[in-house]
Amino acid sequence: MARRFPPAAPVARGGAPATKEHSVHVDPANRTEVVAVVRELSKQRVPFYPQGNGTTTDRGAPIGDIEQTVSLAQLDTVTRFAPEDLTCGVEPGLTVAKLRDQLEEASLAFEPGPFANEDRRTIGGILAEAPPSPRGFDRGSPRSNLIGIAAIDGNGRELHAGGNVVKNVAGYDLMKLYVGSGGAYFVALELQLRCVPLPETARWLAAPATSRADAAHAWLELRRRLADARALDLCMLPGGRARVEALVAGSERFVDALSEASGLEAIANGRAAMRMLPGADEESHCGARGRLRASEAPLFVAELPPDCVGRIHHHGSFAMSAALTGSPAPTYASGVALRLKQAFGGILCPGRTSFDTAT
Repeated sequence: MARRFPPAAPVARGGAPATKEHSVHVDPANRTEVVAVVRELSKQRVPFYPQGNGTTTDRGAPIGDIEQTVSLAQLDTVTRFAPEDLTCGVEPGLTVAKLRDQLEEASLAFEPGPFANEDRRTIGGILAEAPPSPRGFDRGSPRSNLIGIAAIDGNGRELHAGGNVVKNVAGYDLMKLYVGSGGAYFVALELQLRCVPLPETARWLAAPATSRADAAHAWLELRRRLADARALDLCMLPGGRARVEALVAGSERFVDALSEASGLEAIANGRAAMRMLPGADEESHCGARGRLRASEAPLFVAELPPDCVGRIHHHGSFAMSAALTGSPAPTYASGVALRLKQAFGGILCPGRTSFDTAT
């Protein structure tokens, strides 16, 4: 049978911007300073790249020569917290872990995730990358949880889109252009997020490790039986093994019923279950990511190298440690993306139109 893989975007290890020898790293202390720096760079036509803590600068579509890196690491506060409205406002340099801890004090959660290295990865970076995650589908997708943005584009223009409330529908949905953009269009200044209540009960379940073929078929069966699971992952382990892991959440009675129907073993409960990252950590050496149809999973995992680790999430998005044979090179931008780059990108992240696409 001919080898065939679903579309996958290699996470290029050379994705880091090609900084010149005389490049400068600028570390603004606050929002006002960020705006001033970006406007001056735009005026002088100096190519630049924004970053938080720099955890994913070696991934994604290539970026051309830059002369300055603008850090957003000091923009790391919660600017607005409205638990009664299930919303909050944050600066882009706030880490995922700090946001999670503050939300948990109010019995709330940020639904996308969990992610590796949450103590280092920033909210701005997570939204700009939009990486696959166990709960990152339906109401947990990054696009569904960004409800407003204040930013400055590559031409030095400040802009606002969305609002502070979940049901805001005013104006063009410009903020969603930020999600998955890889910093190609805007430098975020403030992000308005949707929150969700922590469930009454949460439980992380896991099956014993088995062959990848058996695990893939078990995952397909559990997708039918656990349609209400908060997460359901097929985890690739070293040595050609795999296992199925799941998160079920809701009322205690509901969780007990789903746990019994799954036939899986409970390995974590409560907040520990909500923070659980399934399987092996492939993110520190991620080679490819993409999306497949669930029915393709058995064929897909059969073609993976035995030492490949990674996971396929409930909705078919995946991240793997190995670059996949048959995957296309980094994808190139459409005409619409190029026009958007001209309109907003300016000299920001030259050569990139999203985290996964290049000009």
